Amino acid sequence: MSLNLKNFILSEEIKASHAAKFLDYQDNHHDEIQEELIEELSKEWKKLAEKFNRISKPDDKRLEDSLLKNPNAFTGIEFSNDEDLVGNDRFIKPKSTLMSVKISLVFTSTERHLLFKHFFDAASKVFEKVIKDNEKAFSITTPSGNIKPVFQVTKHDGSIKLQFKSTEKDKETGKNHEVVKTIFMVDIERGKEKSKTKFFDRIFLIDYTK
Repeated sequence: MSLNLKNFILSEEIKASHAAKFLDYQDNHHDEIQEELIEELSKEWKKLAEKFNRISKPDDKRLEDSLLKNPNAFTGIEFSNDEDLVGNDRFIKPKSTLMSVKISLVFTSTERHLLFKHFFDAASKVFEKVIKDNEKAFSITTPSGNIKPVFQVTKHDGSIKLQFKSTEKDKETGKNHEVVKTIFMVDIERGKEKSKTKFFDRIFLIDYTK
C-alpha cells in the first residue's frame, strides 16, 4: 500500500477500496474524463445557446435601459470555451472555467430561470453519460463481484456536481461516516443589475479539484 493511500485512509477515515479508487481516478483517469466531458458538454451547450439566442426575446424595457447605460452592452445568449475566472460563495478563491454560457440580464428573471434549467438538464445528462461510459474509472468491484459506483451526480442548491462519495458505518456508534469530494461542478455566477460590464448571468463548468 502506497504512502499516499495510507495517509488518505487515515485522514479521511475511509474504506481502503474506496480510497484506492479515488486515488486511481485522480492519477489515471481524471484528465481523460475531463477531455470527454468538455467535448460532450460543449456540443450540447453551444447548440442550446445558438437555439435560444435565436428564439428568446428580451424584455423591451430592460433592453432599452441596458443600451442607455452602455450602447455596446451584451444583450444575448453566448457560449464560450475560453477560460475565465469566476467566483461565488461556494468557493473561497476564484476558479477557472472550462466553458461557460452568458445570459444577458435583458431577459426577465423568469425567462433566465427557464434557460438555466435547459443548460443544467443538459449538463446532468452529460455527467450521467460520462459516468456510464467510463464504468471502470468510476466504480469498484465488490468481493461478491458486483460493480458498485462510488462517483455520482448530485443536484443541490442550484448546482450540479460530479462527486466521489464513500459511506462507511461506524461499528461503535452505528452512524454513517461520509466522505464527499467534488470533481466537476456546474453553477451560476450572478450578474449585477447596475453594472455596465457584468450585466449578465453566467453558467459555467469548472474542475473543482483545482
